[in-house]
Amino acid sequence: MAKTDTEPVRQSGIFDENFQYPDQSGNRLAAMSTSNIIDPTVCYRLGCQREEELEFEEAEAHFKDAFRLAPDNYDILYKLGTVSLLRNKLQEAENYFTRCLDARDDSPRVLFHLGIISYKAENWKKAAGFFARAVKLNNEFSDTWYMLGLSYAAQDKLFLALEALEQAAQRSPKQLDIHFSLGNVYLQMFRYKDAVIEFQKALALAPESTKMLLGLCRLYFMKGDSKPAEAILKKLLKISSGNRCATMLQKALEGNPQEMIPGKMFSMVFDTFPEQFDDGMINELKYCLPAQIKNAIKNAAGNDIHFINAIDLGCGNGLSGQQFAELTGNLAGIDITREKISQAADLYIDVYSGMQFGDILKILSGCDQKFDLMTASELMVCTGNLSPLFAQVSRCISPSGCFAFAVENTDTADFIMSRTGLFAHSTEFIEKMAEKYGFDIIYCDESGCRSFNNILIYVLRKK
Repeated sequence: MAKTDTEPVRQSGIFDENFQYPDQSGNRLAAMSTSNIIDPTVCYRLGCQREEELEFEEAEAHFKDAFRLAPDNYDILYKLGTVSLLRNKLQEAENYFTRCLDARDDSPRVLFHLGIISYKAENWKKAAGFFARAVKLNNEFSDTWYMLGLSYAAQDKLFLALEALEQAAQRSPKQLDIHFSLGNVYLQMFRYKDAVIEFQKALALAPESTKMLLGLCRLYFMKGDSKPAEAILKKLLKISSGNRCATMLQKALEGNPQEMIPGKMFSMVFDTFPEQFDDGMINELKYCLPAQIKNAIKNAAGNDIHFINAIDLGCGNGLSGQQFAELTGNLAGIDITREKISQAADLYIDVYSGMQFGDILKILSGCDQKFDLMTASELMVCTGNLSPLFAQVSRCISPSGCFAFAVENTDTADFIMSRTGLFAHSTEFIEKMAEKYGFDIIYCDESGCRSFNNILIYVLRKK
């Protein structure tokens, strides 16, 4: 977002423009206390100087001394609101700006700052209200249009977001974040051609910006174009070899499960634009899917089925194991995250016979055991190309063993990154994997998860 001008509109005659600082010797005026000064003008001017020097704590102290002497002064209230906001004291800032608004309800800058406070507090509706009032008073300020667009987008009001962001782009055509956010809105509206145009405009302004490159990468994921997505990731890793998001995405795309869903990986970078996936929805999967996968296994293999040796791939903190333990007397668990394995070991010590953390594909490739049940509740939605995983499952599963898992379904391509932030896979792709690695599909049906209407549960049997 472009730097905003926080200087208030002056009320004529409040302060003497010919005021001379008490200290003209060149020494820093910060050493001068204003607690015993009785002229609010002196305190105010010293606060302004500290603000210009980015000494916000000292500036706030001087403005508070001025406020003590002139508690109803508009300029002092405005400055206190500004430095409080800069110091992230949102409630104090809101109080000062609200008093400014009570005195003058026609200040677009006060409304803008109140909108920023509401946006920071994630009160998107309230923020949009302030920004909308501000643009009615002054429609030339591009930052107000920009923040109005983000506030609408956070409420999923995409057409209103688009209108506001287009207004911002007209006023600041070289503002990087505006084009980036426009691209994201078009992406959410599935207007891929327009999204490409906006991301390319952003990249023209910053050709090596990791955020812009990842935005374009995300677009190709959602379109199901894996080759250009891979090319962008390789370019990113050349520019920044340690870029965690690019590294994890590349591994996930290649078929190596990662500890974060793709949407979470992008959220490490896309701080400017609120992500559309919902943590509550993801948490629902953790509770919803294991029980439904267990029921699917019983439906496909019989209610009395009992497995000798089972393994829970991507077991997380052990919630899934509670369900699968009913089907076997020997359940192992693997997860890529040490912290989750530790939680599972503490909470569900009687559920798992053994647990291991690390690269799931490497662990399976070095495993000399055979399993007659292999489960994956959340693993598939964190993985793009499933072929490497299927290859290892096929190697480790015993003849007639069951492989049960859940995927988000798509009919766009073999796999894409969906709007939920998960990898989605087509039915044809799962059928192709099953045929290639020697499985029969013995069960496929939709899950009953409330937040998802396109999660499919599969049970496969090894030929």
